[in-house]
Amino acid sequence: GPVPVGGSYMAGLLGFESAGDKYSWTPRSIMDLKMVKTSWGWDRVTYVLKSQERHSWLVQHVLDELQSMMPESHYPLIQIVDGHGRPTEYYAEFLQWMGTQTPGSEMLFNMPA
Repeated sequence: GPVPVGGSYMAGLLGFESAGDKYSWTPRSIMDLKMVKTSWGWDRVTYVLKSQERHSWLVQHVLDELQSMMPESHYPLIQIVDGHGRPTEYYAEFLQWMGTQTPGSEMLFNMPA
């Protein structure tokens, strides 16, 4: 992804590492994603500035002050295929919903060439 404001020096202070091809690995101290199994499927939890991992001095002493402004984000994921590749009880509903979607209208991804 794009290098954070301040260029590669600031990115290094924050704990970002090059992933090649102008992409960077985002440190868990900046953003962390978890999948939590529930009775209805999965809860995808996003933590911003809330990880217990504190690799850099800047994150420990400066960005920690911003944590109270960064809530956890949750969104539900319904499992449509089981661990063996077989459709679950939600698969038909998923296919029906997909038939209502217009390709390209939801989000853009920057994919490396």
